[in-house]
Amino acid sequence: AAAAEAGHGMHGPDRSGRVVVITEEDVAAGRYSWEDVVMPLPGRSVTYPPNMRDVYRAELARDGVDIDNCCARIGPFSNTFGGSYRPVAMRVSNLSAEYGIEAAAPAADAADPAP
Repeated sequence: AAAAEAGHGMHGPDRSGRVVVITEEDVAAGRYSWEDVVMPLPGRSVTYPPNMRDVYRAELARDGVDIDNCCARIGPFSNTFGGSYRPVAMRVSNLSAEYGIEAAAPAADAADPAP
């Protein structure tokens, strides 16, 4: 969910470990950046972005999963569908690369102009 989109972006865990829905005010105040935006992996312990809940519901329903009634909180399946969060994007740092392609030496006859 885009942070600037109608104030419905998701922000990763704050200092208390909670995930919060960011608002236009948060964006304007510069409290969060694009690096803070997360999207939920479906489960009982996640907060869905208000502007994406219906999308999650519809996509999971195509697989026969009801996000409102799929997740047991007690019993043998209590650990199933706990849910989690994943960053939408990450900033790369300390990136380096080496290229292992070496140019082949030209053939001896290719260097000589034709007579």
